Amino acid sequence: MLRQEVKKQLAVFLQEGQKIKNGIEYNNPASLEEKAAWERQVGEYLSKNLDESYAVRFRNVRQCSGTRVMSRRGKLIGSSFHENQ
Repeated sequence: MLRQEVKKQLAVFLQEGQKIKNGIEYNNPASLEEKAAWERQVGEYLSKNLDESYAVRFRNVRQCSGTRVMSRRGKLIGSSFHENQ
């Protein structure tokens, strides 16, 4: 795969991730499901098109992160924390 193609696809992933992040921040519960699918897609892409080490680093970063979805009144309505898979 050409370097330019990889860079373009990574930019697409970043835009998609930002959109999902915004949905989570604005309490869109469907965004949590989108996030899980996006993480799988990105991990698979990194393994296939770059190197497994990139996928490992991606998984390690997301395992240390979590997402909480709060209502406008500050009440927790959902959370997603990653554990080793």
